[in-house]
Amino acid sequence: MSWWDTSHGLELPGPQRLIRRVARHLESGRTAVVVFPTTAVDSGLADHVIRDIENITLSGPVDLHDASGPCTALLRTLRVECHSSDPALRWLALANSPAAHGTTRTVTSWECDITEVLQRWPHAVHARSGAPAGNPMNFLVGVQFGDYPSEAIDGIDRLHVDVTWWAGAISRLDSLFHAELHSDGTLTRLQQETIVEVCGWDLDTAEALLQIWDGDPDSLADNLAALPSKIQSVAVPANAPRSAPGVMPPKHRVAWNDGLLDLWDGSPRSRPSPDQIQAAIWRAQCAVLLPRLEEQRRRIQHDFWRYASASAILKILNDSVPPGHELHHELPGVDEVVLELGQMHFACSTGRATLPNAPRTRLSALRDVRNSLAHGQPAPADRLNGLDDLLQ
Repeated sequence: MSWWDTSHGLELPGPQRLIRRVARHLESGRTAVVVFPTTAVDSGLADHVIRDIENITLSGPVDLHDASGPCTALLRTLRVECHSSDPALRWLALANSPAAHGTTRTVTSWECDITEVLQRWPHAVHARSGAPAGNPMNFLVGVQFGDYPSEAIDGIDRLHVDVTWWAGAISRLDSLFHAELHSDGTLTRLQQETIVEVCGWDLDTAEALLQIWDGDPDSLADNLAALPSKIQSVAVPANAPRSAPGVMPPKHRVAWNDGLLDLWDGSPRSRPSPDQIQAAIWRAQCAVLLPRLEEQRRRIQHDFWRYASASAILKILNDSVPPGHELHHELPGVDEVVLELGQMHFACSTGRATLPNAPRTRLSALRDVRNSLAHGQPAPADRLNGLDDLLQ
């Protein structure tokens, strides 16, 4: 069963953030439009989202039974008298009705035609007169992409209506939580991070990989290609502009609706593909290893201070002093300066300093890992061997 075929995914922080954003707009008295991809409507996810918003705002659906549309249904339900056949006047009567004041009603495009709600209700609210002070009735409107023109959604009156695209709901935090929740405990922190980087917002693919991947980076592409469902991806420029959660740029909307792309921490991300594996491994290694490499560098520096001569250390420090700056004449404290892994490794390899075999071997491996990451390449597996404390 897909992660999104039930409401469990909505418990993650990212979806809750979007749900509560919509609820806040409704509670402020504005009408809220939520645009869903077809995949979310077909799976039932959209209905779960609508119900969650209704539970927060204490709103309810329009009773459309035997009614020709939302306006007729609400006039009947609220017992508002209006003898005009003019749609604009009928919506205005609804906006002026004390019985409708302060209530929220739900309509969705997969249950009825929401055109009049989006086109006539904002004008009716703007034109109402003699209505009670405070908020008029507002609507929670669920729209399936394609049921209402995308350009018209962009042109909706934002004075009385807020529009949220169900995009960017899954953040990195959600992906990490999901990986931790579904891991069997055998994968390291780096391996979990690698799956997160490969899959991004695609929790279903992440869950499948967590079940079959043995943690070897060389097998990850084959595991991804071997998944039962054929995974399609779309090209996304590396410099694609970022977007806030709830906003889907027009040029990405068709791919988003097809389930091939979504926003992940603001950046458009395709579904995973084998040709993205190396870049994802590098990003995962940067996220996990760089902070730990710095911790290891500090430990190696303490070893270096213990075994290297003061003249060797001063030589390294003074070689890196920018022109015009004062040179070091006395050895500073070990925590007062920074020696890079490369500097210490060069000093050992040229005979300027000597370390015992264990720290020197470790220094060499750490230097190689750091250099690979600095040049945009994943660290080779053979250089990570023996650095278990770096990977956990």
